[in-house]
Amino acid sequence: MLCVKNKKYMKKMAGYVVGIVTFIALSFSLFYYIQLRRNEQSIENYAFYVMDSDSQITLESVDNVLSQQEYYLGCYCIAQKQNIYAQDTKGNVTADVIISDSSLENIIITKGTLLKEDTYGCILSSKIMYRLFGTMKMNGQKIEVFGKDYYVRGIVESDEEWMIVCYSDRNIQAVPDVAGIVMNVAGESYHNKYKEDIENRLQCSNKGGVYYVSDYTTLFGKKDMPKTGTEIFDYMKWKQAWKDILYRKIYKNKDIIERYFYHFTWVHIKWMGLIGLCMFIGFVQIIWRRKS
Repeated sequence: MLCVKNKKYMKKMAGYVVGIVTFIALSFSLFYYIQLRRNEQSIENYAFYVMDSDSQITLESVDNVLSQQEYYLGCYCIAQKQNIYAQDTKGNVTADVIISDSSLENIIITKGTLLKEDTYGCILSSKIMYRLFGTMKMNGQKIEVFGKDYYVRGIVESDEEWMIVCYSDRNIQAVPDVAGIVMNVAGESYHNKYKEDIENRLQCSNKGGVYYVSDYTTLFGKKDMPKTGTEIFDYMKWKQAWKDILYRKIYKNKDIIERYFYHFTWVHIKWMGLIGLCMFIGFVQIIWRRKS
């Protein structure tokens, strides 16, 4: 009899422990996910027009043609496989360097800030930062790239090796053809409107296409969602929307910036999966307690 009571007591206590652990895990997951969404909402009005590698369009020509357009925020080039050297630690890595004349500090979530006018600053990926300096703390570390000194102003969380510098006379000799154009799509009346405008003005077309940051910072994207009640039942419109979003996520030739945003998709899947698991365990707990 005593043994039976002990077993019931142990089962009851185990249920309480599982319930408490599940509640804590669910609370932590929801808190983290809410914070993640708050950070992401500030960048969801941006999109990138990706140029082909053989576009032969220069940064200056893009600026001359598009600088007066309200959606145009700037463009960027990617100097691939550059040698990056840390004088203090004698560390050395080879990585892609993004040379930007746009305010990427407002679009890429970083620890620290690199202003558009800061020609001596840079942003390092967390992987480069740790490889060169063995720490994630910024203390005015100096690195050398393109034969010039740059100071670390910010760190972007990434498992790839890349960095960002601002376009200036100090690196103009290293600037290749334009890799992408940054757009603010908050005022876009329909998707790909600005893409069409860019191609008309630059007299170009590309295979790289356009991607919206919101396609990666939300699980299902916001592309071509219905704007009226009747469009809710437009099956073909929904089908095309899902097809476009899925195609972009599995598109293989992503540049380093798009791969950074692509990472957000897996972050969402991880945390939404954990939240779902906690809710399922909680549901099973309720059913079990009622039956017992």
